[in-house]
Amino acid sequence: MSRLTCYERETIINYNEAEAVAAEAVAVVYTHNKGLRRKLEQWAQERSEDCHLEKVTRFGEAVDYFIPKSWVHIYPPRQISEEQRAEMAERMKAAKLRQKTPTAQGDSDRAAAPKGKLHIPAPGSEKEA
Repeated sequence: MSRLTCYERETIINYNEAEAVAAEAVAVVYTHNKGLRRKLEQWAQERSEDCHLEKVTRFGEAVDYFIPKSWVHIYPPRQISEEQRAEMAERMKAAKLRQKTPTAQGDSDRAAAPKGKLHIPAPGSEKEA
């Protein structure tokens, strides 16, 4: 059992152009990456008709999964200006402040009730004034 270096532990996504337009086009994902392996295993359990394990290789360190080619996407990171970043920070601060600020409706009742418990009086148990 030979251990591979980090450099040698690869992820390869392979598909061909002949199947690019076919409705059943598949991609083969070969990976050593533990996080990706867990995600592929989860998808194989949840969506076995779309994703399935083909084989385990390298003494159990790598896997090959077949997935629909339409699942393969490459997105560049979003580029935002400093002005946009500042606006996003302000919106986040406002959202956090709204979470901490009690609303006018019903919060006074919540403050009196014990935390984590919901008290609903039984019918007829309320005293009439």
